[in-house]
Amino acid sequence: MWDLPAFSRSNLLMREAAGGWQLTGIIRRQSGQGFTATAGSDRSQTGLGTDRAMLNAGASPYGGAACSALTTTCVSYLNPASFVTVYTATSYPLGTYGNTGKNQFNGPAFIGWDVGALKNFSLAPEDRLRLQFHAEFFNVLNHTNLSNPTTATNSGNFGRILGSQDPRIGQLALKLIF
Repeated sequence: MWDLPAFSRSNLLMREAAGGWQLTGIIRRQSGQGFTATAGSDRSQTGLGTDRAMLNAGASPYGGAACSALTTTCVSYLNPASFVTVYTATSYPLGTYGNTGKNQFNGPAFIGWDVGALKNFSLAPEDRLRLQFHAEFFNVLNHTNLSNPTTATNSGNFGRILGSQDPRIGQLALKLIF
């Protein structure tokens, strides 16, 4: 928290409007959240339905053109051509497990800057009655933070990021302290 000057020697308007504010902020930078690419069906026939995807040997899982045929907002993240997406007896036979690991892949990074401002207004002598004003803004720069992609290889949206996290959000509050 950062206390701004009170301007105690300035005129009343300057003191009340610009003086005595408290500012706060948090900057977050996180690497992408881990996720698991799944087969989307029970290839191992264990009844759990959590089988992992099958990655083609030597293939790069990131990039590709997962969104090339779409007209909606979409980001290509995983390359469907690097994974077995059509299951055959030779490509991914029943009774076997996929070759990808749990949380082997990382989603998009997160960047956020949250800020707040607080000011106390005295309404009675000796601060017996105060009005407190809060202004808080989350993701103040409105940076786009993408969600993880669709992870089931049998989905038509496999490898595509179709959504994002919250945009800029602001809130104002007044509190009477007595």
